[in-house]
Amino acid sequence: MLPSLVNLSIGCGSYSAKQDLLCDESFRWLQACGGKEHPEFKKWRNVRSKDKNAFHEIVQSLGNKYRTSYTNSNIKTLRGDHKQSIEHVWPRSFVNGRFSGAAENDPFSWASVDRKSNSTRSNLPLVLWPTFSVDEGIVDIGGERHFNPPNEHKARLARRWVYIRATYALIDDLASPSYAQLKHADAILSLIATTTPSDEELELHAKLSERYGGWVNPLMFAGPARDDFLESEAFRMLVFEGTSRFGRFEML
Repeated sequence: MLPSLVNLSIGCGSYSAKQDLLCDESFRWLQACGGKEHPEFKKWRNVRSKDKNAFHEIVQSLGNKYRTSYTNSNIKTLRGDHKQSIEHVWPRSFVNGRFSGAAENDPFSWASVDRKSNSTRSNLPLVLWPTFSVDEGIVDIGGERHFNPPNEHKARLARRWVYIRATYALIDDLASPSYAQLKHADAILSLIATTTPSDEELELHAKLSERYGGWVNPLMFAGPARDDFLESEAFRMLVFEGTSRFGRFEML
């Protein structure tokens, strides 16, 4: 049975040096987010529809400048037509197989989108690096289907995707990134390092942080602390390798 966050303890035991390194990096990252003992963090498994409605409300409060990640739609219009949907940037089906997990309910990895594009994307891996000769929507990369969002929203999505991978690498059983995502790991991290969130994205993050007791995504704040993670080899391994899926890590 998968462990509960209520009694979460990330132990390092007699792991290899690499595993010890990832345990330390996971602890450092979680401390930057708010600490693994943060009360709101421990309640992600119990997120309900009211949290999703509140997320849409916050996005709508940002006004017309904030557009959805896949179709540049206005969330107020989508809600008026009952076509809004919560997109899980890291697909729910990629968390713990058929079991539930905290990663799928973390609001800091959600996006307000239209229901049709959410359905089209389904659980396809996202193209999170800049592309200039590839169509938007469903594309084939290296023989594997991906979903390619508009370039102008990729940094926003990448910040949330890397956040969820780093936060739950040693907590939930996350599926591996696609081969193309692994191949473009440097480009994904570079996109985050070289871009700054819009005022609207920062406002969204601030309102989420206020709602959830000060929890944050450290990648939202340009500066030495963010860059230290993005330039850390241990952080890179945590994001692109760290998972219990293949028995490399164990919750104690």
